[in-house]
Amino acid sequence: MTDTTPEAVDWDDIPDTPEQRALIAAHNAEMKRAYPNLIDLDSLSAQLAECEARLLKVTAEREEENLKFQMANTAWDQETATRKVAEAQAATEPVLFKDMTDAEQGALLLAKHRGEAIQRFGDMGDWLRCNPTFNPDSAYRVAPPKPKIEHVREKAWFRTQKVTVCFTTIDGVVDIASYRLEPRND
Repeated sequence: MTDTTPEAVDWDDIPDTPEQRALIAAHNAEMKRAYPNLIDLDSLSAQLAECEARLLKVTAEREEENLKFQMANTAWDQETATRKVAEAQAATEPVLFKDMTDAEQGALLLAKHRGEAIQRFGDMGDWLRCNPTFNPDSAYRVAPPKPKIEHVREKAWFRTQKVTVCFTTIDGVVDIASYRLEPRND
């Protein structure tokens, strides 16, 4: 059996005759009429090279913009983080009972009278729940309220399936890590 593929039949070192060139041109014209969406491989490779060059240029420009943006945000984030940490430390720095104002001491006593939870600043640097005797050399505070945690289940459609969307909210904010879809058969 003889191989009739173009690679096996056509030899580059033997020039085509005018009749062969005319036959090839007629065949190419017929193919273009029959298949108008066909693309010449030579022009396609040139177009691809041009697109790749434009894409590399755009990618380089975007990377440069992203780097500038990240550098600006990093500087801002560091300043903001430093300021927020300082504010948080100042806000949570325990004040000894003897150094509190009369209003602060009165608020603690009223909270104890109402049965609210009171915390004392412990030796290990954490707040501990206690039944205070209000030692002047200790720091106290009204315990912060527990966050409101709610488990939500909603019926929904996902693509073509019936599902139940489940997630948890903490003080009204969705906890993204808890988000999941469960199949339902109703």
